[in-house]
Amino acid sequence: KTVMREMLIDGRFISGKSSKTIEVRKPATEDVLDVVPRGTAEDVNAAVAAAKAAFGVWRRMPVGERTDPIIDNGRGQAIC
Repeated sequence: KTVMREMLIDGRFISGKSSKTIEVRKPATEDVLDVVPRGTAEDVNAAVAAAKAAFGVWRRMPVGERTDPIIDNGRGQAIC
């Protein structure tokens, strides 16, 4: 089991506004796979604002460059 202690919002890892967490479970076995931060409405609003601000650049970026953060996520980085 791993513990993702921070959220990635606007290119920065942040703790978020709450100290609460959520267990992520494997549906087939109910094993706990990870413990992640429980974001608040304020965290969601910050993430949405960052996504809207980045969209203009993101949509003009070549697909290969857009997939890099997703591939990095598979290597253990958290992305929100």
